[in-house]
Formats: sequence, C-alpha cells, structure tokens
Amino acid sequence: MLIAVDIDDVLADFVNAIAEFHNAAYKTSLRRNQFKTSYYEDTWGGTRDDAVRKVYEFHTTPLSHNIKPVRGAIDAITELKKKHKLIVVTSRPNDFEVKTRKWLEEYFSNKFSQVFFTNHFTLKKMPTKKKVDICKELNVDVMIDDSFDFMYECHTQNVRGLLFHTPWNKNRVLPASIKRVKSWEEVVKTLI
Repeated sequence: MLIAVDIDDVLADFVNAIAEFHNAAYKTSLRRNQFKTSYYEDTWGGTRDDAVRKVYEFHTTPLSHNIKPVRGAIDAITELKKKHKLIVVTSRPNDFEVKTRKWLEEYFSNKFSQVFFTNHFTLKKMPTKKKVDICKELNVDVMIDDSFDFMYECHTQNVRGLLFHTPWNKNRVLPASIKRVKSWEEVVKTLI
C-alpha cells in the first residue's frame, strides 16, 4: 500500500511550537486548543498573508529547530515502513525544503521514499499543487492528515483518509472514506 503522510501536526508537533513562538514574539497566550481552524489567522487575527509571514518568521528562529515529533509517530512510521511504501505530502513551501528534509532525516531517517511540497502557504509567486492531485498522480491508497479540507478533497477523488483528531477539525462530520484517529497507535492498528 502507498501511504502519504502530512508533516505538521501529524509527524511534527507544529501548532504547539508556533503557539510558543507567537506568545513570545507577539505577547499572546495561545494554546493548542484555541486553534479552531487550519488557518492560523482565524486564531491570532490578521490576513492570510500576515499569518504566512509569521510562519516564515517562526522558521528563522531557534524554536523552529526544536519541533518535536508527535507522540508515537517515530515508532508508528517504523512499523508502517515494514509493510508499506511511505511518502510525505506537505503544504509547506519549497522555501523550507532544506530545513524540512533535515528534520525528517533526524527523526525519520530512510522512512519516506519521496517528499512533496505543495507550496500551499507561501509568500512567493511559485507553482502550487494540491495534495489531492499528488495523491491521484501517484495512486496513493491512504492519506494521513490533520486538515479536514485537504482530506475532503482526497475523499472526492476516492483516496482513503485518516484524519488526526485536533481542535481545528473535531466538529467536522466525516464521510465514510475518512476515519478519525486519535493517535499513531490507532493509525497502525488501522493499517497493519
């Protein structure tokens, strides 16, 4: 089976790290459970471009070097790799490719055969690609993500999905082809 895996808040504990950065830089007191959508501007205000700028700013700080893996991700990916082919499909822009690949190498060395950047959140004029299009082109069997919007697009193209349960997707009603999961242990039980 070919499994596509998102990075932020699936492999990497990103929202906790970005909240810590935002609290220090902008004198806020945000916590993970306050993020109600996948779009950070809905939590901390401003425009989409403002939110993307803050993420770029975050990636210039030491905090961005200390993003930890989501609990259970390392063991689960190791287990899944024994039976399945794994790729990464992330919304991150190519601007963060070197840093992202270094992070993946540190925590998930030799686990993913390819890494795809969609450039969904970028400040530059660069080609973007939808996760669903990558999944269809590669005949992905299952996509693992935390974004209901991306998962729903995959659902419309008959790509099965596992949606990580988060504060920003907890109230979404899922179609039958998308299963909500609360841990990496549950992902492994579902796919092995």
